Amino acid sequence: MFCLPFFRSTWDIFQTIPRERKSNSETSLKILKFIKVLMYGFLFIMVLGTAVMSKVSFIVLATNTGVTRLHTDVDEVGTE
Repeated sequence: MFCLPFFRSTWDIFQTIPRERKSNSETSLKILKFIKVLMYGFLFIMVLGTAVMSKVSFIVLATNTGVTRLHTDVDEVGTE
């Protein structure tokens, strides 16, 4: 058991190697932040627009289901 650290260092080929750090310039970070805000605004407008369109189409559908035409057709058939 006292030889275990010696054997571990010889057969352990999976070692952590420090990676090179990539430097991000300030301009690219600002551009990415601007694109992120722009996409949030675009998605907000799209969701809001589709919700309004859905509500308006439902209201138009509900208001055009009047029964008044049916009554006039029945009245005309009954008078003959």
